[in-house]
Amino acid sequence: MHQKMTRRMLRTAVAAALGLGLAAQAQAAGFMIVEQNVREVGRSVAGASASSDGLGSMFFNAASITKYEGMQGAAAMHVIIPSAEFTGSRTPEAPLPAVPPFSQSGSGKTDEMGLVPNAYVVADINEKIKFGLGINAPFGLVTEYDPTWVGRYHAIRSDLKTININPTIGYRVSDRLSLGFGVSAMYADVELTQAVFTLGGDGKAVLSGDDWGFGFNLGMQYDLSDATTLGFAFRSKVEQELEGTSSLTLPGVPFPIVSFITADLTLPDNASFGMSHKFTSDWTLMADVAWTNWSVFDRLYAVDSTGAPVVDQTSDWEDSWRYSMGLEYNPGSQWTWRAGIAFDETPIPSAERRTPRIPGEDRTWLSFGFSYEASENLSIDFAYAHLFVDDARINNTTENLPPGANFTLTGEFDSTTDIISAQMTYKF
Repeated sequence: MHQKMTRRMLRTAVAAALGLGLAAQAQAAGFMIVEQNVREVGRSVAGASASSDGLGSMFFNAASITKYEGMQGAAAMHVIIPSAEFTGSRTPEAPLPAVPPFSQSGSGKTDEMGLVPNAYVVADINEKIKFGLGINAPFGLVTEYDPTWVGRYHAIRSDLKTININPTIGYRVSDRLSLGFGVSAMYADVELTQAVFTLGGDGKAVLSGDDWGFGFNLGMQYDLSDATTLGFAFRSKVEQELEGTSSLTLPGVPFPIVSFITADLTLPDNASFGMSHKFTSDWTLMADVAWTNWSVFDRLYAVDSTGAPVVDQTSDWEDSWRYSMGLEYNPGSQWTWRAGIAFDETPIPSAERRTPRIPGEDRTWLSFGFSYEASENLSIDFAYAHLFVDDARINNTTENLPPGANFTLTGEFDSTTDIISAQMTYKF
């Protein structure tokens, strides 16, 4: 009977882990990767939809490639260094045995460094039509806590990787108007782990799944004058059906229990409007407003190999906005200097919906960067950004477990993020 109850706990714990994991991906401020162009990082992504500065601008607006001449290629690497420290407590919903200690105060920390590469190529088709290809990672996260930390029944490791292959066509309608269109083939791979409560000690649940999904992006840039450009861009949502396995390790059982699972995942659409204005021969002002449709996360649903639901729960994510402003200074030399500031909203509506898989909150960017034209064909870019993250309250309870097996994690996360980016561009 004890083993039957343990198996039931583990099955429902896996369902809860999957639900929390997919919800954790709905975190625009922390899960949507905007580090796609080093020059944009240097100005906090200000004016990205109005920019044609750095080949990575094609990610933000497909129309931007019409302003590049000849064949060019760029490769970049972004080092993302997050840190989130938890202080608080875990409490069971019902009295439990004292060994191991189920009611517990403590702390935990995740500081997994992430590497985000991207590469771009632009080439002429004719005078008016350009072709571009971008390979990047629009979404991603790694958080990992010590396996014995106080919140281990909520999360230990969360790992989302995406690869986006994005061919683009840009068309120069007139001297002032450019249009662009692209398609995306996006691969997503997810791995989630957490500890699972049993009376015989901690078990472990591991979930993994992957899939390809497809979407599109379009953009427009209009030059009001030689000094001022307006831009609008839209990138569609990408729907995927992750297929993978759940692996349950039980105390005292010599082999894991493995089953096949599928889970729906929708990565959201977003839109942006930007402006670039050169107000002197040396100085350029840029600004951008971006919206992300995180409210597509109204429901999380997953089934096992028999078609029986293992997750069916409501999520309350909200749409989020991002506001940015930046400056560039080019004194007519080989050097260009830039800086920016941005405010990035979190879509997480409350402490009850926040999980340790992605303990995000509103954040403020401060950034700077420079470009160096090493030769007529080669340029090098560098950028640094520091993200000030508001303290994130959490009061999250696991769901769908047997009576007495759910836990509430209550406390606060103190978080920061640093970004270091470098890029090389070559004109063939």
